Amino acid sequence: MSREAFRRAIAAKIRAAAAALRSEWDPIGGAIKDLPADEYEAYAPSVVGLIERGADDEEIADLLASIELSQLGLAPRSRQQLLDVARRLRVAVSEALDNSA
Repeated sequence: MSREAFRRAIAAKIRAAAAALRSEWDPIGGAIKDLPADEYEAYAPSVVGLIERGADDEEIADLLASIELSQLGLAPRSRQQLLDVARRLRVAVSEALDNSA
């Protein structure tokens, strides 16, 4: 894979992860009306990095719980909710890879 193709694939994965974070995770739940549309894009590279390194759903859920608590100041969701989101994130990133090939 060329360097440019690699960059495009990573960018597609990050876009897919950001979209999934907004639609599947969204711990703020739209409660803040002036929240920028790209609020969760900052977290997408970390999620993609974990997935790329072979992290399991538990590790991804741990990251999401940490973000909810330490960066957003929210009580983390239930473990099962976070595991469900982690699974959907993995699928979204995988599908982005399939679509970018």
